[in-house]
Amino acid sequence: MITAKRFVRLFFLWSAAATKMRFCAAAAATSSPADAAVVMAVGTKEKKNPSVLYRRLSALGRAPEGCVTRTLDKWVNEGRSVCADELIRYVKELRRYQRHAHALELMEWMENNKNTKMTHVSHAMRLGLIAKVRGIEAAEKYFSDLPEPLKNEHTFGALLSSYCSEKNKNVDKSFSLYNEMKNRNIALNTQVHFNLMSLYMRLG
Repeated sequence: MITAKRFVRLFFLWSAAATKMRFCAAAAATSSPADAAVVMAVGTKEKKNPSVLYRRLSALGRAPEGCVTRTLDKWVNEGRSVCADELIRYVKELRRYQRHAHALELMEWMENNKNTKMTHVSHAMRLGLIAKVRGIEAAEKYFSDLPEPLKNEHTFGALLSSYCSEKNKNVDKSFSLYNEMKNRNIALNTQVHFNLMSLYMRLG
């Protein structure tokens, strides 16, 4: 069981990080209106003109496993190119609409495709999706099988978030992983402390 002393220490660590984040957000808010207008214009254009590939993926609805792979393979066989950054945006969109299985299948296609490079963040996203679609044990295996250089704040954070989720609420594993992150001198960001405190509060 988590001691009160440990919880208080976590609270202050998180509070300090949160304060820093608010300060950065306030600084960003002071940027010129012209810059903000450019960002809004780009975002609006993207929403009004979604790519043909994303429309194909979106049209799959709740289609069974394999449909995303076939859609992507067909796209490539038509002589069309794919961009890793663009595919990651599609993953985020599918995830936003709770289509986690399709998002995971897209990421697995990316990892099997030699022309698309997986980043640290991409591996973290895939780990989180594995936990949602296949369960925490599958996510643990994926993390364990990662090369050591890929076990960083992103992938550790994704596994910790999965442990702290409403579905798992695994206190022992959460704090064991948290301590391992500290021992490895891995950066502990605001989200890490927020996840731990949320877990603690849900457990009462």
